[in-house]
Amino acid sequence: MKFTEIQDALRDIGWREFESFVVDALCAMDRFSDIRHNSVMGGHQIDVVAEEKDPLSSTPVRWLFEIKAWKRRIGREVIERLHFLSQSLGGSPHGQRVVLVCNIPPTKSAAMMARQFGIEIWDPLKLIELVPSQVLQKYFGSDASSALPDRESETKTRAFHESLSKLRPGRNDWFSYQRLVSEMFEYLFCPPLESPRDEVPDADARNRRDIILENGAPDGFWSRLRTTYAADFVVVYAKNYVAPLKKTPILDVAHYLKPHGCGMFAIIASRSGAGPSAIHAVREQWIASRKMILVLDDQNLKDMIDLKQEAGDPEDLLRRHIAEFRMSL
Repeated sequence: MKFTEIQDALRDIGWREFESFVVDALCAMDRFSDIRHNSVMGGHQIDVVAEEKDPLSSTPVRWLFEIKAWKRRIGREVIERLHFLSQSLGGSPHGQRVVLVCNIPPTKSAAMMARQFGIEIWDPLKLIELVPSQVLQKYFGSDASSALPDRESETKTRAFHESLSKLRPGRNDWFSYQRLVSEMFEYLFCPPLESPRDEVPDADARNRRDIILENGAPDGFWSRLRTTYAADFVVVYAKNYVAPLKKTPILDVAHYLKPHGCGMFAIIASRSGAGPSAIHAVREQWIASRKMILVLDDQNLKDMIDLKQEAGDPEDLLRRHIAEFRMSL
């Protein structure tokens, strides 16, 4: 069984089964004793409390495990709550350990905060490393114990990062940037989207859309996008500009969006994102014409690539952009 297959299974697992998986794993590890599930300490409910013998001390180390089986990445608010819990229950740094066990890796900011607070994170990669083979086999099949991290995915992620960093903004590399964006979107979203078609002209051959991905997704994020924003096709433009976008590129893209054509949804990938006049134009196009245009910068593209490699949903970044935009109006 491939590591990515176990990652996918963990993403879809229910919270009860995930808790059982973690408890069985802890019980199968030689290091822990006195494992208590759904314990209450100091008025706080703790998913799992366990003890580990400290070879340097006669006092055992207390481990507190928070178990989360979510459909989205865990944010900073969960880490803040765990830090408050740890502080409330006291205990020296050597006498108490706090662990977040999650079926999907947390956000980067949450992971950074966890390191600052001394909170461990057991994400799918860590779980595969720690969980005894008999527990993996029990939950994921007889060949699960041979699972290894997907090195090919890591290599592809690194290659995309390096390619984007090496491409210089400006007119000279515009075609290379467009091709790279097309490859990124195919890696990120196909399937459920169809493979991208590049440089697609309209009927009069007057206008060319940089990249088009047909959206026939039967459910999920892309299906909702098709229903809400007439995104039968996802139109993507790649702008290898040195400076942030101004108003004109937004108006140019909006001109191509038609309900009887490709739809009313487009994404612009531009090296430095949108400037103030572009942001204003995006707002005007949505309010006046119901045309939804997202602008992504280099960091957004890298973040989506990282999400894909970590078995998260790169669509989450698009969803957040839309939500933040709509709530700002």
